[in-house]
Amino acid sequence: MKNFNQFNEGVRDKMLPKSEEDVKKSLDKLNLKPIDKIKKGMSLCYPFLVKQGIDELGENSSEVLQRISYYFIYQSLERGDHEIIKLLIDGGYKMTKSDFKWVVRLGNIKMIKLLIDNGSIVNNEIINEVYLRKDNTDKNEIIKLLQKHNVDK
Repeated sequence: MKNFNQFNEGVRDKMLPKSEEDVKKSLDKLNLKPIDKIKKGMSLCYPFLVKQGIDELGENSSEVLQRISYYFIYQSLERGDHEIIKLLIDGGYKMTKSDFKWVVRLGNIKMIKLLIDNGSIVNNEIINEVYLRKDNTDKNEIIKLLQKHNVDK
């Protein structure tokens, strides 16, 4: 006897991903506070929602962004959400030394450059983080980039 996989073809069109417009409509119905928009945008990789939350915070964005859970920050850093991290920095979030160390350990060169360009300080302690990486991919390129900006020269 043959083994047949059965699928309900009636739900196939419901399984398609939502358009950005549909996502925006769904999120508008939730009436989220600005900080919740930022967190949800970071969790779901929706830069437009992060930007909307930051814009709604206005002048208070810097103060509020510093209180965002590290879980959301590290999640975005780990995924390499360059656009979201750039929005946070532009909104007033100050990357910490721990944030920078984490990015160096992850080895995301584009993200390392972004943080350096936005004021993260490179010193010998940061460079040593490269050697804690399990993956040696791009190791030499990362070391060269960090040494170029090293303040402990």
